[in-house]
This record gives sequence, structure tokens and C-alpha cells, in this order.
Amino acid sequence: MEICIVILGGIIFVLSLWVAFEGKKDNHGGGKMSEIAFTNIDVLKGMFRVAWHPKLIALLVWIKIRYDKASIILTCAYEERDYPSPHSTKPLRAFDMRSTTFKYPANIVKDINSEWVYDPGRPDKRVAIYHDVGRGLHLHLQVHDNTKWLMAK
Repeated sequence: MEICIVILGGIIFVLSLWVAFEGKKDNHGGGKMSEIAFTNIDVLKGMFRVAWHPKLIALLVWIKIRYDKASIILTCAYEERDYPSPHSTKPLRAFDMRSTTFKYPANIVKDINSEWVYDPGRPDKRVAIYHDVGRGLHLHLQVHDNTKWLMAK
């Protein structure tokens, strides 16, 4: 059952990206492409190890559309941890992005948090965080069941 959910999550993820980038061309005038990269094979495996929360998929697609010219480089997705973390939830509720691809990463965080609310019942929590927890500065993106996109109709 869990394998089916993971496969379904992967299919939904790929379809979401395809829909988001329909009609876009690569820099060489060729076919459609997405500029979402992974720092290493472990991150890629973590992307497909568990299903993604639908709101996390929506957030990644929103970020890619919003920052179309930026390279989105994922540095962490699902990881089994010995402590509670949105990186170890099923479905996955968090991923990390390289911050150095953005000229002003703190402004990206402000922009995301002005458009997305993590949980209206906990206004102190944020969708986007720019921090270093021992692995270097990066953008941490997380969602909750109650996460809202303010522009969603």
C-alpha cells in the first residue's frame, strides 16, 4: 500500500510540474523543461521515498512559477530522523532549497510568507524560513494541513 502511495505521489508531483510548465521552452529553443535540480542522489531518493503533502507540491510549483528565472535546487526532502521534523513526516511536509541561487534570499522568504500562511491558528509559524541548522544557510519550506495560499480562490 505504501509503495502505491509513493508512486502516486511521484506521478502527481510530475504531473503538477508538467501542468505548471506547459508551453515554456528551454533556453536553446527546444522542448519544455523544468529547472528543478537536486544536490545529490540522496536528495532525489528522498523526493520519491514517501508521498508529498498536496500543499507541499502546490508550494513547490508556486515557487517555480513565481521565480521562473531562478534555478531551484533542492538540498533536502524526506529524511528519517530521530527527532520530530517535517522532513520525516508521511506525507512529506518540508523540503530545503539552496539559498545562494537567489540574490536576496531573505526577501524570497518575506515574499513567500506574505503569500502563504502556515497555520492560521498559529501565526508565529512560517511556511518559509531562512536559517542554518548546521548544514549551511538555506531556505526551509514547510506546510501543515491548515496551510493557506492567500491568493487561492
